[in-house]
Amino acid sequence: EHVLVAAEGNRVHLSCTDYETYATLSLARKKGEVGSEKVCVSLRGLTEAMPKSGDVSLEFSGDGEGVCTVSAPGGMTSALYGMDWQDFPVKPSRTDVCDTQSCAPADLLKPLKDVAPMMSKEVARNNLCGVYFGGCHAVATDGHRLVARTMQIGFNEPLILHRSCVLALIEALPLAQGKVDIEVMGKPRYFDELIVRISGVGKLSCRIIDEEYPDWESVLPDGEGNFLRLGDAKQLLDALKTLKPMCDKDTLAICADPSGRKLSAVKGDGTLASMGYAALNSDVPEGATMVFNRTFMEQAVATFNPGDTVSAYFHGEGAPMLVVGEGDTVRHVIMPMEGYDWPEPASLEESREISEAPPEDTSSEEVCLN
Repeated sequence: EHVLVAAEGNRVHLSCTDYETYATLSLARKKGEVGSEKVCVSLRGLTEAMPKSGDVSLEFSGDGEGVCTVSAPGGMTSALYGMDWQDFPVKPSRTDVCDTQSCAPADLLKPLKDVAPMMSKEVARNNLCGVYFGGCHAVATDGHRLVARTMQIGFNEPLILHRSCVLALIEALPLAQGKVDIEVMGKPRYFDELIVRISGVGKLSCRIIDEEYPDWESVLPDGEGNFLRLGDAKQLLDALKTLKPMCDKDTLAICADPSGRKLSAVKGDGTLASMGYAALNSDVPEGATMVFNRTFMEQAVATFNPGDTVSAYFHGEGAPMLVVGEGDTVRHVIMPMEGYDWPEPASLEESREISEAPPEDTSSEEVCLN
């Protein structure tokens, strides 16, 4: 909850850490004496004291538990009392570089944004709480779905980056004013830190998870199952969002029945809400139904470019479904919803006919009191 503010020479450095990621933002010092001053203050307090625009003046006073006075345009002044800056954890400089990469910000940002929603949040499964980098692939899974994304860069050895580091990079990379330099620190096969230097922003030191990642390629289905072309990515995404309020337990189904292939949802009261969807070159057997989590499918489709054709491969009841786009740059594996009793197409039609039947007119019936 604290940030270390350090004025060194003609630069001002802001550092904070959650013990997984150590971030340092470097700013040019426009005015003031060239010297070295440090103070550790509340991150929330410093954020609230900052104006929305204009230059800000920082004045340091006191030793150890000092005071940082923030002067903003308009005469507003805030005094922030800090903790002893010597208690703030200091990240030592390292020279044991094992691997280096240099890329454009978008080459790293796009893969991270595509796979981040699939990272696990279970602390007990620490090796899944992040993104796995293996060769030219970025991979993430929470045990219910998996995404593999091809990248423009590749590391010499596989590594796992903690989820807090991934989220911090997603926030920092759009601010880059030039290329991004990446350094993997440690010994071969025993990496423990990833340093990302972002031009015009600063440096992020990220902890590498020292655990084995599951063999993700072994759970990736091949593209030889029953094939269903779902259509344009944007249209499919709009359909998934439209059906959201109609879903029972956020569950949808792709139904193949004699009336055509449909993306369907069932409300909690058992009534049917469906949206017809064109399917080209489909060989899904009639009556086959693939039940899946709507949010999982929406997050998967969102990784494809608008206009891309999205396709799905079915591998039998209870087997995972492979969802791919054009170019095979992103591949998603979505596990089916088990234990969910999806109504048969016939029963759905019957329930619709019953619900749509007009009420009987009893106004002309005679009532006998005797």
